[in-house]
Amino acid sequence: MLPDQDRELLTAYVDGELSTRQRKSVVRLLRRSAEARELLLRLQADARELRALPRPHLAPDFSDGVLKVIGQSGLRPAFRPDRAAVPFWTLAAAAAAVLCAVGLGTFALVATLADDTQPSRVARGHKPNGSSPSGIAKDTPPPPDK
Repeated sequence: MLPDQDRELLTAYVDGELSTRQRKSVVRLLRRSAEARELLLRLQADARELRALPRPHLAPDFSDGVLKVIGQSGLRPAFRPDRAAVPFWTLAAAAAAVLCAVGLGTFALVATLADDTQPSRVARGHKPNGSSPSGIAKDTPPPPDK
């Protein structure tokens, strides 16, 4: 008995639905298994017989008869909503959340850039301890002229 995977592979082979790699796999299977070759022959014969069957043709008034039976039996289509509607409030809440996120992000970016544009005390020549670049403290008087 062939495994289901091999049966499915052979069925897809008959239907012409295999990739190149899968076709090579079928060829290997057929070389090593007489049961696979026998099943393939049966599947191909069945496919030929199905293609040879006559196609049914409906009478031109077939649809009229179907509609008449539906009307007489009182059948109605099942209720289906037009679409999977999303309530308006969820859309409005989502839009508000996006707007808040963009606003807060913009505020944070502008605030960060505004802090970076102001020169810091070190950049202006001041040391953090309050002394000037020359090493003289601000509170001390300047040295006398000579």
